[in-house]
Amino acid sequence: MQQIQTNDTTLISNLDDNTGQISPMEKIKVVYIGGVGRSGSTLIDLLAGQADGFFSVGEIIWIWQRNFQENQLVASGEPFLESPFWHKVIEEAFGSFGAVNPVKIEALRKDVERVRHVMRIWMHEKGMRQLNPEYHAKLREYQAYTAKLYRAIQKVSGCDYILDSSKHPTHAFVLQTMDEIDLYTLHLIRDSRAVAHSWQRKKLRPEVHWKTEYMPQFSIGWSIKDWYSGNVLMSLMSSISEHYDRLRYEDFVKDPETGLNKIWSLIDRPNHTIDELKERYQNSANEDFSLSGNPIRFDQKREIKIRLDKEWREKMPTGQKLTVTAATLPLLIRYGYTPW
Repeated sequence: MQQIQTNDTTLISNLDDNTGQISPMEKIKVVYIGGVGRSGSTLIDLLAGQADGFFSVGEIIWIWQRNFQENQLVASGEPFLESPFWHKVIEEAFGSFGAVNPVKIEALRKDVERVRHVMRIWMHEKGMRQLNPEYHAKLREYQAYTAKLYRAIQKVSGCDYILDSSKHPTHAFVLQTMDEIDLYTLHLIRDSRAVAHSWQRKKLRPEVHWKTEYMPQFSIGWSIKDWYSGNVLMSLMSSISEHYDRLRYEDFVKDPETGLNKIWSLIDRPNHTIDELKERYQNSANEDFSLSGNPIRFDQKREIKIRLDKEWREKMPTGQKLTVTAATLPLLIRYGYTPW
């Protein structure tokens, strides 16, 4: 089979050696955990990534900046540029590290994945309007890099499903419009007050191995805006995706088996027990090459603790609780949360 490329923007056809006819390439199956930050996606990713046929890439949306440019650690404890696994992936996708211009691709990603473009993509997918030609050209260029990267990951890892916990709704829409990808979307939701409180915690980033650096901390106002917009945008995916489901983080913590069944049901594949996945995770330290996320991804102790975080109820100032509750109340009620 010979790969057909056109101006580095398509990677979706093969030339059949027997017939000489163009036939579609097999689509890349991607399970995407979307939502907002501090929603528990890393924990679910670490467990689900141990399932047969799955390979977790973590928050691969940041690969062009955090890994190519900054050389942050991967989950196995190695700097990205020294990881044999990622060397194989990049060589398969692009030929070599030197053939990649990560500054250009990251700038392209930021341009393409602006929130204001989501409605354009949504309306295009609904058949209501065409994409602006200039934006469409940039979108396809970025999607070409993404397709090469994902297909190389699939080939080198030998997986059936790539598990991507990048979370960003904008990235989900980019993946949804790609002919090369068969997308399965899990919309992960967490109580807005727990998220807002978590964004104010001081957490060390162990993947930044050359200096002491902490995860960003954001104001209550920023958290409200991000939580509301992120969940609204992810909800839009339900109207254009064939494979979409929602999961509340609190429900997952109470009943992890049923929570992970949301993923197994999306792909119509047998499930695994939590105990099986925990055991696999504890024994896979040298086989975990995922990127970015919560600091627990880089904990070499490989301990999984599933427990409900009630700290926001006990330590969050009353004024902040009331502000976040009032500002996000419509969606809180829609997602089944109580205002008290």
